[in-house]
Amino acid sequence: MDADRVRHIFRFVVTLTAIFGTTARIILSFTIGFGFPIFLYFTIQSNIMVCIFLVINLVKSTKESSISSLLHGGILLYILITGIIFNIVLAPGIKTSGFNLVVVSINHTVTPILFLTEWLFTESHGRLKWRHLRIWLIYPALYLFASSVEGAVTDVFRYPFLDFLNQKPAAYFTGLAIIIAAFIAVSAVIVLTDKKLKAAGSA
Repeated sequence: MDADRVRHIFRFVVTLTAIFGTTARIILSFTIGFGFPIFLYFTIQSNIMVCIFLVINLVKSTKESSISSLLHGGILLYILITGIIFNIVLAPGIKTSGFNLVVVSINHTVTPILFLTEWLFTESHGRLKWRHLRIWLIYPALYLFASSVEGAVTDVFRYPFLDFLNQKPAAYFTGLAIIIAAFIAVSAVIVLTDKKLKAAGSA
């Protein structure tokens, strides 16, 4: 089996996994009566981005362009942050089991790992630039702002670290600074890794 076929099969598996996890999360949300607010969570938004990108990439089956590489890196950043924040900050306070546990694991752990692996081993590298960090950070900055405004208006915060009404200012700004630092740090690692992989491939 040639390398291109292996890459295509792996991307297909990653795509199916991401779609299954995202679809299951949405269906479960409506089943328990939670409904459309599920789409306001960073987790579901980042997972949907992964699904859309993978489906398009799977269908077109061509090498990445500079624009698609930019998008790929940004979506990778968002899904990795989803996994990192959940597993480090949120998971200890969440108790679940059964099928929901499977879906939670796919959304927050399996998909981020598979998408990272797909980016590392099935795509060409060397197109990412340090200036791309500024572009990637626009979406999370807007999300943090919009979610904070929503919480102030409705008193419903999508994530506890965004709740500035029920936290001391020092705790809120410390948490926010950590989140922002995480985005910047992971962005930098993605670009640096891309450059290292390009150099290794050229050696």
